[in-house]
Amino acid sequence: MELGETMEQGAIREAAEEANAQIKIKRMLAVFSLKHVSLVQMMFLSELLSPEFSAGEESLEVKLFPIDAVPWEDLAFPSVNWALWYGLQELQKDDSEVPEVHGNPDTPGGSNSFVFNPKDGSLQKLVWPGNK
Repeated sequence: MELGETMEQGAIREAAEEANAQIKIKRMLAVFSLKHVSLVQMMFLSELLSPEFSAGEESLEVKLFPIDAVPWEDLAFPSVNWALWYGLQELQKDDSEVPEVHGNPDTPGGSNSFVFNPKDGSLQKLVWPGNK
């Protein structure tokens, strides 16, 4: 986030900077605490307002994939993996269900993480080096 902007404004700005994408925020999806890199990430469910997008100044390449073609092993950060998994879970819910804001898929304050296994829909434990 930049000084003076809301979380939502920051997400909209980041989508524009990273992917030249225009989005509309639907709601917060998750807040991840990544203590191994002293970082907090806020993820939002959003709608792509236009089919036009491209790599921005800070990206080498951007693409849209059908869920069965996502290159899961090539995702740069476990938190992207978690957000996609949580997003899939939320999209399968009935509209009458109360939306959930998710956190790290491990114990609070823990250093272990989980990654999505698209073959069986499960989360598998990932241990960061030095934090077993």
